[in-house]
Amino acid sequence: MKFFRKIWQQLLSENKFSKYLIYAIGEIILVVIGILIALAVNNWNQENKEKDLEQDLLVRIHRDLVLDTINFKGLITPNNKLREDLKDLLVNLYNGVDSMEEAHLLSNT
Repeated sequence: MKFFRKIWQQLLSENKFSKYLIYAIGEIILVVIGILIALAVNNWNQENKEKDLEQDLLVRIHRDLVLDTINFKGLITPNNKLREDLKDLLVNLYNGVDSMEEAHLLSNT
């Protein structure tokens, strides 16, 4: 900063307005380039954060799906056994019943 200030003061003291104007435009361009670089770095950093979040969410979804699958398999096996037992019970209960009237009579008792 001292270097730029020294150039600025020297140009003003020599009354070289055109050179001062070129210097000022150059300095503005440097500031704009610095801002653009900072924005690019910020965007790149933000994209990396979003990719990391996306990856984390995908891992969590996969983990939840695996756990849900394991839990559902644990529920399906006992339910299949219960269904088979109920089927056998109904077969044994209605064994020898020849009509719907007899089935209704059995179910009402």
